[in-house]
Amino acid sequence: MSLPRHGWLALSLVGLAFAASLTSLGNGFAYDDNLAILINPRVHTLTSPWDAFALSYWPVDRGGGLYRPLTILFFAGQWAVGQGSPFLFHLVNVLLYAGLSALVFWCALALLPEGAAWLVAALFAVHPVHVEAVGNVVGQAELTTALAVVLAVGLYLRWRQAAPAAPLSGGRVAGLGLLYLVACLTKEHGIVLPGLLLAAEATVLAEAGPWRARVRPLRPLYLLLTLLALAFLAVRTRVLGSFAGDLSAQTFQSLGAWPRLLTMLALVPQWVRLLYWPAHLQADYSSQETRVIHTPDLAVALGAVVLLGAIWLAIRFRRNHPVVAFGILWVLVALFPTSNLVIPTGIVLAERTMFLPSVGAMLVVGDLAVRVWAGLKEGTPIVRSLAAVVLGTLICAAAIRSAARQPVWANDEVLKTQMVIDAPRSYWAHWLYGDYLYHTDRLAEGERHMRLAIELEPDNAYIQMLLGQRYQDHGFCQPAVQYLSRAVELTPERWRTRLRLIRCQLDLGRFDDARAQIQAGLAVGLSPSDFKAALRSVDSAAAVSGSPR
Repeated sequence: MSLPRHGWLALSLVGLAFAASLTSLGNGFAYDDNLAILINPRVHTLTSPWDAFALSYWPVDRGGGLYRPLTILFFAGQWAVGQGSPFLFHLVNVLLYAGLSALVFWCALALLPEGAAWLVAALFAVHPVHVEAVGNVVGQAELTTALAVVLAVGLYLRWRQAAPAAPLSGGRVAGLGLLYLVACLTKEHGIVLPGLLLAAEATVLAEAGPWRARVRPLRPLYLLLTLLALAFLAVRTRVLGSFAGDLSAQTFQSLGAWPRLLTMLALVPQWVRLLYWPAHLQADYSSQETRVIHTPDLAVALGAVVLLGAIWLAIRFRRNHPVVAFGILWVLVALFPTSNLVIPTGIVLAERTMFLPSVGAMLVVGDLAVRVWAGLKEGTPIVRSLAAVVLGTLICAAAIRSAARQPVWANDEVLKTQMVIDAPRSYWAHWLYGDYLYHTDRLAEGERHMRLAIELEPDNAYIQMLLGQRYQDHGFCQPAVQYLSRAVELTPERWRTRLRLIRCQLDLGRFDDARAQIQAGLAVGLSPSDFKAALRSVDSAAAVSGSPR
């Protein structure tokens, strides 16, 4: 039995996805994989699967942030089947990616001619910005959420196109509701699905009839999706203890809403670059790699122009170029939860967050390709052949770039070494690499990178404290005092850091300085019993040394 034409085209897309991602199969656990999977006891057992719905994604001792119970269960299942081997996790990522590439083709076929739909999916399958989601195991949440969302959008488009005035059956409404739950419970940004469906109604489905006539039979669906969204947010808030559910990115923790908005507006062109020309990739975008902006400048103005221009284009093209308008709205809706424009998130910018938006970005390319190809039909066959060669070369180059990038996520050493190469101005990259070097007994090199991190971000108490701690742990209290003192100055409420500083001052015989720190800690009510015990230790050491009390 031979496959239909669409089947062969889908298989070719699976092959492209494999070509771009198979090099990730040799990867181990890296970066967030370690906390979320390798040393996380919650994914090492399946004895109480329902417990995952009452737990945060991150372990409590690591902040207890985010709510992704299905992701925890998926990881637990793979850990059990593969006995903790990273290979199975990476294999699942590759298979999800290949299947999703074929699904993007199926979804695009509802909007575009066959050739353009294939191009959309081919560019998606080889897109280098997807490497972070595919090559790092925790990116599986991105893949699974995207799978549920794209499937839901594709079904919705087909059902609405087939019978635009008819209400969806109860089974179809329930099916879309189930996919919505899977998306939300796998990763939080799955909550955008209703926004994507409404974007479709406003653009590619707009010609099916007046807005009110089309929406009226859909009220049961949107009521269900609204109730599911509210229930998800309520449970998530209950489990995590707050609506945000995670600490904001280090870059934004000391900033108000206005500087955060300005900083993110200046990053809008970076979103566009990553979606359409991801020649340079990096795993970290912390300051100073990302410039914190307090006063509007040219970069902010440019970002605002790009963002407002995209919104204007979506409105302008809604009738004449509905697929372009839908693609633009898809990007904007999918980016919104992690944009930091309204609610601060745990990241400034991450390439994995481009995964779902890239579907919309490629839909824009597919629709433009239809129009360009129609123009080329008026030209000579040589011109059309040359265009096909250029396009094929671009797809091959993107696949090669992706395949070459996948091994960057092989393990912590490879990744953190590459991070300081890709993002040399990022204090976070230097701190991570320096801390890794310390833990592998390369002390001098680790010290150099951690001190460079402090030079880049001198007012970050956390890295000041950690370098002081590293010095202290290795018996170097003289330099430790410098960094611990600065950390205490920046965050006087960190009583454990102050106690570390007191111990170092005690070891150096600086009894007066130690007493001053103890009194300061007691004055602000920091752990009185610990500080009184420290005072007794100081007085005892001073008496032994003959120093006056």
